[in-house]
Amino acid sequence: MSKSLPADSKAINLRIDGIDFLVRKAAEDKVVIQSDIYVTNFGAKTSQDYKLMIKATDIDSKLVADKQWSNTGMIAPDETAIRSVNLTVPDRYNYVVDVLIWSNSTIVGQGQDYVQLNATTMLGEKDRLAGRGTRIGAFVTEEAAAAPAEMKVGAFANSTAERAKAEAPDFMALTALAMIGLAAIALRKRR
Repeated sequence: MSKSLPADSKAINLRIDGIDFLVRKAAEDKVVIQSDIYVTNFGAKTSQDYKLMIKATDIDSKLVADKQWSNTGMIAPDETAIRSVNLTVPDRYNYVVDVLIWSNSTIVGQGQDYVQLNATTMLGEKDRLAGRGTRIGAFVTEEAAAAPAEMKVGAFANSTAERAKAEAPDFMALTALAMIGLAAIALRKRR
């Protein structure tokens, strides 16, 4: 769940109301995660355009895997804007994604949520944790073309969809082999 923590030094009327995550690409142990950030202006007048810093930090090691900058844009009163930024992170790790709202050199707001690419589950009565073996490729969305051009997508040789298509069996060939097999059985029965 996201949280909003405006700094005391400069009160603003913007808050981060939530963050959604979509997997855009998964290849070569890297995952491109689109972070859709919901920024709401709960003030009485149109907001300023603030800077947004979005960063994905590994929960265990505290290493920052990727960091991107964006802008809030000017948001009308009582409206919510969605700002999308892509983060490229190593697969099979769990991340905290922080969104910091900057005014010049001061952090004036914050939101936070989690992405678990190495999700765990409880096993049995002894509360033992085990990895679920999340298959990230199953979550890749096909709407990558709809993502804004300024987003960082990363350079991958093949998309997951292209790899899956190349690795999928050729059903026409399988059908032809099955028909040949049935014909051979039918000929054998005639003899």
